[in-house]
Amino acid sequence: MGVRIQGKRLSAPEAADSTPLPRKQAPARPEWRFGFKPGSWDFQDATGDWLPQLAEVAYVPGVNGVRALRPGADGRERVDAGPLHELWRRKGGFLIDPWDERLAEWKGYIQSVENDARQMVHFSVFESFVRVGNQVRWKSDQVEYSRFRRHMIEVGMIAPCDPEVKARAIEIQEDAVGGLRRRLGAAPAHSGIAMELRYAEARLQAMREERPVADFLGEVAPLPGTASVPVEEPPAESSPAPPSMVERGRSGANKRWAKQRAEKVAP
Repeated sequence: MGVRIQGKRLSAPEAADSTPLPRKQAPARPEWRFGFKPGSWDFQDATGDWLPQLAEVAYVPGVNGVRALRPGADGRERVDAGPLHELWRRKGGFLIDPWDERLAEWKGYIQSVENDARQMVHFSVFESFVRVGNQVRWKSDQVEYSRFRRHMIEVGMIAPCDPEVKARAIEIQEDAVGGLRRRLGAAPAHSGIAMELRYAEARLQAMREERPVADFLGEVAPLPGTASVPVEEPPAESSPAPPSMVERGRSGANKRWAKQRAEKVAP
C-alpha cells in the first residue's frame, strides 16, 4: 500500500516540515508564489465556468532581480523578491501572498518537505507525494485547486474573466473545430477524428453558453455554413481540464475524450 507524504504548510515565513524523500524523484524545488495575469484564464469543461490560470513563480536568486540574503536563524535560505513582484505588477499581473487573510482555508498555500539530500522541496497544498516501494509519485487534487481559484474570484482577489478574453478563447476553439472538420472531410471514415470533432463542437457550444461540456455532447450545434457529424451516445462523464492549469490549445481535451471513448468501444 502506498504511503502518502504530506508536507506542512509554511508559516509566515519560517517553519517547514522535514520528511525525507529520494532526491532523484523529489528534487529540490525553490520557494515560489502563485502569479496571475488578467489575460490568463481556463474554461472548465466539467463545470462550464472560467477560472484564472495561475503560474508558479520561483524565487531563484539571480533571476528576475531576486537577491539572496543571509540564511535565517533556522538555516533556511532567505531572498529579497521585491524586484520580481514589481516586474509582475509592471506587466499588469501580481503574485499572490500566501498569507493573505482572504485566502481563508487556503492561507499558507505552499508546503515543503526535505529530501534525503537535505534539500527543500516546495509545492502547493493541492499536491502530494506518494511513496510506493522505492518509487515516489506526484499527485494533485484538481477539484480542490478549482475551488481555490473560484474562491479568489468570489472574495475579489481576482476580477471575473473579461469578455474579450472569453471571445478570444472561443475564436481559438472555433479554429480547432474548423481544422477537425477539414481533417474529417479528407478522411470521412476516421472514427477517431469524428469523436474528437464531436467533443470539440460540444466544447465550443459550452464555452459560448458557459455550461458543462457534457450538456452538449448529445446536441452539437454546427458552425454557420457547416454540417455537424452524427455520432453515438456520449460517455457518462467527461474528463475535466488538466490543472494548470494551463490549457494551451483546446485540441488536448478533444483528443483525450476521443481516446477514452475509443478505449470504451474497443472489442
